[in-house]
Amino acid sequence: MDTECVSAFVGDELYSVLQLLKAEVVNTCDRSRQYLAYDKELSGSVFSDSGLSLNQTDKLCNFKAM
Repeated sequence: MDTECVSAFVGDELYSVLQLLKAEVVNTCDRSRQYLAYDKELSGSVFSDSGLSLNQTDKLCNFKAM
């Protein structure tokens, strides 16, 4: 749901924004190792989205846009 919330605000730039966000969060060796371990645990998993259209995904956000 977090990704869908972000997509409501950035639209087609979602992939670029998520890459920048990941770079900010995974900014140390220890954090990188933890991220890789987390990513490995998720490998092979299947996730579904909310089924909302792009113009409705802002409803998933738990804050108000300015």
